[in-house]
Amino acid sequence: MRPTELPGFKELPDRLKALLATDGSVTALLEAFTGGPVQLVGMRQGPQDAGVRDAYLLRILSGERLNRREVFLVDQRGRKLEYAVSLTPLSRLSPQSRDDVLHTDLPIGKILASHGLESRREILNAGFTLDEDVLSLLGVREGVAVPWREYLIIHHAHPLMKVIEYFGEV
Repeated sequence: MRPTELPGFKELPDRLKALLATDGSVTALLEAFTGGPVQLVGMRQGPQDAGVRDAYLLRILSGERLNRREVFLVDQRGRKLEYAVSLTPLSRLSPQSRDDVLHTDLPIGKILASHGLESRREILNAGFTLDEDVLSLLGVREGVAVPWREYLIIHHAHPLMKVIEYFGEV
């Protein structure tokens, strides 16, 4: 479902509408909304085999190795604004950008920009979740629906990454 087709989309605060619908940098939006820098805090990262759906979306073979990266974007006060999970077939990245994805605490958009990789985001799905693990990770009280979206980052007509973002208190 496209973000603008979500039931209740029109009633959401403008900030959430922008975050769900943008095909640009979420980090830049969060920095504009908070009036200051947003920091990436890595949670965990490691290899994972591509499942059938992810392989289809990323146009790779099922079982191919992906890098799974889980991060938070936090504001100057330490509030968790976003929890994000990215899946990246490392074979699609240059050695330099691969090293940045694996070893830096930079948001993906900033990594791509620093390597001059022009890209676009193709939103696949969006919605709201009451998943207790996600609510707990973001520090949101139980029973509060958290907006999320899933998209591909496309470079030269090939998917570089699949990203799922969950938004906390923005």
